Amino acid sequence: MNKTWNLKEMKKLIPLALPVLVVNLSIVGMGAVDAIVAGRAGVTDMAAVALGSSVYLPVALFACGVLMIIGPVIANMRGKSHESRVGYMTNHGLWLAFMLSLVSMPVIYVLRNVFGWISDDAAMCQMASAYMFAIMWGLPANLGFVALKSLNEGSNMTRPAMYVGLCGLLLNIPLNYMFVFGMYGFPRMGGAGVRCGHGSHFLH
Repeated sequence: MNKTWNLKEMKKLIPLALPVLVVNLSIVGMGAVDAIVAGRAGVTDMAAVALGSSVYLPVALFACGVLMIIGPVIANMRGKSHESRVGYMTNHGLWLAFMLSLVSMPVIYVLRNVFGWISDDAAMCQMASAYMFAIMWGLPANLGFVALKSLNEGSNMTRPAMYVGLCGLLLNIPLNYMFVFGMYGFPRMGGAGVRCGHGSHFLH
């Protein structure tokens, strides 16, 4: 009886869990593409991207972590048949994402100045600063996506985020090359162009 119940639960959970797995693999894939493209641009470019990410990620992940509470709260509301409050929670989640962006973006902007304390390589520090300045502008969309992704996951809909993640991975490759190497009339930005190619990269 217990074994039968476990099999039934697995059949329900696997269709929900697989898209989440694909989303996370697409995030890893984007990071791999970033490293490959930045590495092809040059050693300094790759080092600048790694340095900028090490400063940017703690701020971005803190904001994303705050927003992830939306999913469990919405799941709890639906479990208690309070669907009428889901829209209210989503609205407040998007406002929270906006407020977190207003707080996080100035922090990232200020942290661009710490690279001179970390390394005496002026070229790498300048590129890492440009990289962070570029990625900073994508944070509101990033956090807004996390809020909507949490809404979907709390509503047992994990496939939309999977589709966005796969599209982001596919677009990330040509866009990175366009901005990093200055193709099709775009300016050559070097390592800083890695994040300019992330118009579709919402999860990092």
